[in-house]
Amino acid sequence: MCTARLHQCPFCIDTHAELTRIAGHGEIDPDDPGSARPQLRAVRRFLELTSLTPDRSNAAEATADLADVPEHALQDALRVDLVWNIVNRLANAFGFTLREGQLHSGTRALHCFGYRFPSFLLSDGPAAGHGDAVAGLRRSVLEAPATTDPALRAAAMAGEPLPEPWQSYARTVRAASYRITEADMDRLIDDGCSEDQIFEVTVAAAVGAALHSFDTGRNALARMTAG
Repeated sequence: MCTARLHQCPFCIDTHAELTRIAGHGEIDPDDPGSARPQLRAVRRFLELTSLTPDRSNAAEATADLADVPEHALQDALRVDLVWNIVNRLANAFGFTLREGQLHSGTRALHCFGYRFPSFLLSDGPAAGHGDAVAGLRRSVLEAPATTDPALRAAAMAGEPLPEPWQSYARTVRAASYRITEADMDRLIDDGCSEDQIFEVTVAAAVGAALHSFDTGRNALARMTAG
C-alpha cells in the first residue's frame, strides 16, 4: 500500500488499503501509517529511500533503524517491494481501473488465496522450477521472444538514451508513471509504434527501474551486515 502511494497509483492504493484493513484485523489503520509496529515503520522508510532515490541513497541512512529487523524479513520486504515497484508503474501506464464490486470481492479473494493462479487455470504436469526469480526476471525482459530489438529493451531497462519517441516515454515510466495518459499512448501509436512494442518497452522500463531500487537496497543491506 505504501509503495502504491509513492507511485500515486489509484488502482493499487485502493486495493491494498482494503487488503490492509482485512488482513490487519484492526491492528493497523491504512490512513495512519504510524499505527504500524516500529519494525514495520523502519522497513517502510528503508524501502521509500531505495525506491524514490536509488541513485542518492546513503547506506547508513537507509539502514539506520533496521537493527531490530531480521535479515530474512528485510530480504523478503525487498522482493515484495520489487514486485510492486513494477506493478504500480504498469498499472499507471496502462490505466488499470477497478470494476464495480471488485474492491469488495476481489480483495477478499486475494486475502484468501494470495497472488497465485488457481490450479484449474494451470496446465497439467509438475510445476517447473524457476531458480533465482530475480535473475529470471532480468532474462525474461532481455531474452524472451519479443517484437522489439533486444538492444532497445536493454537500454529502456538500464535507463540509457533511447531514440524518440521512446526516450521521453520510458523516462516517464521510470520516474513518474502516474503522469502517463491515453494521449501519450495515442502519440506513440501515431508515431508508428505497435501495441506490442509499447507493452515491451513499458515493461522493460518498469522492471529496470524496480531492479535498480532492489539492487540499491540489497547492496545497502550487504554493507550493514558486513559492518
